[in-house]
Amino acid sequence: MKYHIPATSAAHSLPTYAPRLIALPEVSTITSLRKTALYQLIKAGELRPVKLGRKTVFAESEVIDWVNQRLASRGA
Repeated sequence: MKYHIPATSAAHSLPTYAPRLIALPEVSTITSLRKTALYQLIKAGELRPVKLGRKTVFAESEVIDWVNQRLASRGA
């Protein structure tokens, strides 16, 4: 589900949408990696979490982009 955020300026004529944020278990499902491996990727700077209070979430689009980059690099 995408959330509509109204544009704050007349220069923005197209509506913008907030990215879908997902928790670590869903990142694990998308990547097929366990928590330990995901924490290593975070530490290495390959995945970038967002802290919302005590909860850590990820932009789903960034996780999918990361997976697609891995898939693209295997053909090189």
